[in-house]
Amino acid sequence: MVTPSNRHEYVRLALRLRLREFDRAAARVREGMARVVPVPLLSLFAGFELEAMACGSPEIPLHLLKSVATYKGLTEICRIFLNVIRLGNVRTC
Repeated sequence: MVTPSNRHEYVRLALRLRLREFDRAAARVREGMARVVPVPLLSLFAGFELEAMACGSPEIPLHLLKSVATYKGLTEICRIFLNVIRLGNVRTC
């Protein structure tokens, strides 16, 4: 229970909790990014550059996909996927 006498301690602890609540998630993101870009170099890139390195281009060249893809028994899910790509409703990341 917060009382007038312990309110400063409560604020200090609440602030500490809020400032560190994403530390574990941020560490996981950093670990993942380190697989793409060496950690010392991360600060050299803007957010959009890191996104491009991790996710690739948001555009999927359909002609390139067709040139490397092989189809064996086109299933319904494959048809749906190809239709989505043809319509251009796909982001790579």
